[in-house]
Amino acid sequence: MKRENIHILIIDDMDDMRMLLRSFLMDDGFTNVTEASDGKKGLSLIQNSVFHLVICDWNMPEMTGIELLEQVRSEERTEALPFLM
Repeated sequence: MKRENIHILIIDDMDDMRMLLRSFLMDDGFTNVTEASDGKKGLSLIQNSVFHLVICDWNMPEMTGIELLEQVRSEERTEALPFLM
């Protein structure tokens, strides 16, 4: 699969970290990158879109990365979604 066809979701409550990760990914050819500022927003995006990889912060308000991962793994459609924390 070409890098521009891979859809990546970055979830982090720190704007600077999301911007830095997006910059690294785009510099490496990944142009289809979406961002969420907390776990609840990230979960909504995951439930309503198709992603090939999630890069997630561990410690966030509203829903931690672990809580988000538990939700993702509990749903058949997303149980195998690659998740980097």
